[in-house]
Amino acid sequence: MSALAADPEGGRAPGARSARAGAGFAEFGPLGRRFSPAMPTASPHGRRPSALAAVLALAIGLGAVAPHPAEAGRPARRVSLLADPVFLASADRGLAHLYDMELAAAGREFGRISQRYPDHPAGPFLGALTTWWQILADPQDTSRDARFLAAMEVAIERADRRLRRDDDDPDAKFFKSAALAFRGRLRAMRHDLLAAAFDCKRAFALLRDVVEDDPGNHDLYFGLGLYDYFADVLPDRHPVLKPAALFAPKADASRGIRRLAHVARHGRFARTEAAYYLLQIEYFFEKDPEESLRWARWLRRRHPGNPLFHELEGRVLLRWGPRPAARRAFDEILALWRSGAPGYTPAQAERAFYSLAILDMRDGEYERALDRLARQERLGAARRDGPLRPLGLLRQGMTLDALGRRPAAVASYRRVLALDDVGGTHARARAYLRSAYPARGDDGDDPEPAS
Repeated sequence: MSALAADPEGGRAPGARSARAGAGFAEFGPLGRRFSPAMPTASPHGRRPSALAAVLALAIGLGAVAPHPAEAGRPARRVSLLADPVFLASADRGLAHLYDMELAAAGREFGRISQRYPDHPAGPFLGALTTWWQILADPQDTSRDARFLAAMEVAIERADRRLRRDDDDPDAKFFKSAALAFRGRLRAMRHDLLAAAFDCKRAFALLRDVVEDDPGNHDLYFGLGLYDYFADVLPDRHPVLKPAALFAPKADASRGIRRLAHVARHGRFARTEAAYYLLQIEYFFEKDPEESLRWARWLRRRHPGNPLFHELEGRVLLRWGPRPAARRAFDEILALWRSGAPGYTPAQAERAFYSLAILDMRDGEYERALDRLARQERLGAARRDGPLRPLGLLRQGMTLDALGRRPAAVASYRRVLALDDVGGTHARARAYLRSAYPARGDDGDDPEPAS
């Protein structure tokens, strides 16, 4: 394998990984577990993480595979679709639309690929990405799951047909690994851990085969970088993962960051996905304000129309400031949602109201915070099992306490206890039932909105 495979440029120097990185999920705070379906998540009803699956769900993304040259005594492989300039140009256009949340335009471009290459796994795989980004926009909505999983199954079946004809077919290996990884991502989100882990194991084995054939391809290190980082970091935090780690390839978190940074700079198809994961790594695990904001702004500059990247920038600012910039970000999100801008959903508006309420509490503006929380609760009325509901009710109790309205605060805390325990909300509600929340011009212990 090339020098790039061993130590691609970019990211922190070896050994420079933050000592806080091992904190993992415990440091997500009560809300971080629900941050993004692309990240490992934990069950809202317990402490067992679905990281077991999601760590290894390598979210392989959209790397490229170059055609394999003929070797002595071995027939040349068929020419890869990913060496076809017509396909590459169409895929570039489709992905640009996708990341700007122009989903109809992306769907049309991917539809043309399906028509032009009717038996290739690229068509159903790329076409399903528009559904995937709709899932990301509102992770609690499972209505699109079946459609997404069906498309991944078609991609896998087409890849298998190609592999039966040629067991070294590079396109088949790549698109099958990508479809398995994305299927594993969704299964991990839905806490189907065993199925997700099986998908991930198969995806990783196929990806390693592809990388061995084309070690100079920048995009292919995206999946390896994800594996390196999460397979190194998470077993330290979650002993349940350690037995599996004993039988897995050796991982290195610093190398993982370097690989992802290299893909973000030099990749073709996986640049945006690599930057997206680097943001989440720096925000949740490394807890690096400068790197988090750098990647958030990289994504915003590259895809200013993407509401998820908009919200991520707001979350970084919410956590580390400055507060006026955080307010502007969430005010902009609400304005775009009200105007019907593509991709700005009621679920995102709900989180924006919650985030603005946190900022109000930090400024001691409790009446305004209470109004925001009431709006958040009304928006979430149709999402009764969402994780934001108990968190919002807890904060309503806190603001009511701060305003001296103790009976109403007690009623809010009791409503929290009637719901699922999300991120320790029950313990906090019981504590505030014993002793009123002390108004002190801050927001308590959980600085992030839930997804």
